[in-house]
Amino acid sequence: METPHHGPLSGPLVSVIMPVYNRAGWVARAVESVLAQTYRDFELLVIDDGSTDGTLRVLEGFGARLRLLEQAHAGMEAAHNLGLAHARGEFVAFIDSDDVWHEERLSRQLPLFERPEVGVVFGNAVLADYRQTPPLRLKRTFFDGVRPSRGRVTRELARGCFIPFSSVLARRELLADGFALVRLGGDYLKWVELSVKCEFDYVEAPVFEYAIHPGGLSHNLVETLEEIIKTFQEERARNTRAELDGVLRQIIFNLGLSLRIARLRRGLKPRPADTPPFTAATAAERLSWSLKYARNQLATRGRWWALRTASLLSGRQESP
Repeated sequence: METPHHGPLSGPLVSVIMPVYNRAGWVARAVESVLAQTYRDFELLVIDDGSTDGTLRVLEGFGARLRLLEQAHAGMEAAHNLGLAHARGEFVAFIDSDDVWHEERLSRQLPLFERPEVGVVFGNAVLADYRQTPPLRLKRTFFDGVRPSRGRVTRELARGCFIPFSSVLARRELLADGFALVRLGGDYLKWVELSVKCEFDYVEAPVFEYAIHPGGLSHNLVETLEEIIKTFQEERARNTRAELDGVLRQIIFNLGLSLRIARLRRGLKPRPADTPPFTAATAAERLSWSLKYARNQLATRGRWWALRTASLLSGRQESP
């Protein structure tokens, strides 16, 4: 059960880290959503990753209400690491520059750290489609697409990443090593790494709005999946922990299945079964993991169908 909160709250300092690159039209609403938190003991660090549009002018307009850090364009994970290097809080929270926090995001999540075993807390997200005008808030949430888990979640992370980045709140000491400097998938990789060190917990209610738009990662799913597969293949080549090898191989396999589906939807030739990421799995694993993948996909589609039916019955349609 979630603890209700009323009015301004205070407690341990939270360092909020927001990287931004060429998001002049989006970043102000993200910043404002952080500044509107009912929990007040936080610092906001915004890292400009070499923007070439008007992003810097927008950020400078907030004055001392945020700490502005700048770097030459080096990518999101480098920006996260720069923020971590300057963070002073006991906890660290993250937000993407095109998302919007709900005002009780921090106040809902911090009580879950009362148990010292918990190192990472995340939460659900409302999905808003900005590809149409006016934007459409979907009936389904992030957790309707990927089922969350709590506790020791290493094995559960093998089926997919159920942790939306803009909802993550973590103990800063766990992030001392920063994020791997990869193009995509650095967050998913970090959660797998941390899952063997601590417990995870989550808030079932949405704590932020996830924006779907042409400039987002979800819009270029094929390219996104290809990059994340590359990230995990490189990590598996470096990994020396036997207990993680099976998890990494299953993640790569499941990402490969998702990529095949994404390519088919784009009218592209699917990856053949005799090339990576499938060759790292045994025949028995391919069968078992494929069945689990299909079961998860069917369960997700079933939830979406139920929500879409309810939406149609209410007279309000939403995009697929």
